[in-house]
Parts: sequence; C-alpha cells; structure tokens
Amino acid sequence: FPSHDMDDMLPEGTEVYYRGHHGHVRFSDESYMTVCIKEFPKQRVRDVCIVVPPERWEEIELVNGNNIHSK
Repeated sequence: FPSHDMDDMLPEGTEVYYRGHHGHVRFSDESYMTVCIKEFPKQRVRDVCIVVPPERWEEIELVNGNNIHSK
C-alpha cells in the first residue's frame, strides 16, 4: 500500500459520497475507512458499510456542508 498520512482520514460521522453511494464515515484509521450507506438503528448488525482502502480515499467526495473537513 502507498503511504498515507493520518491527515488523509476523515472524522467519523462525516457525510460523504463514495462511488455513487451516499453515506457517512463510521470508522477511520490508517488501514481503511468504512462508509455506511444503510443503517438499521435497532439491528446494527444489518448495517451496510463499504470498506474503503487508502488507495481509494481520493474517490471519497464530501457532501456540501462538510467543507470544514477539506484538506
């Protein structure tokens, strides 16, 4: 994997688009991020989240209003 700086990561809860899916960052560390696109509040085990490896982070787009997280 290419080296990625910790500053490349987005805070958990940031609203994003990834490959045509609208969701939010659920988890973020230097190894990967997850973008949740469907949630089931009473059955979290059913949540649908996409794992995004560091080499694809540039494909994540911020939803308007989240510009405070821009690099």
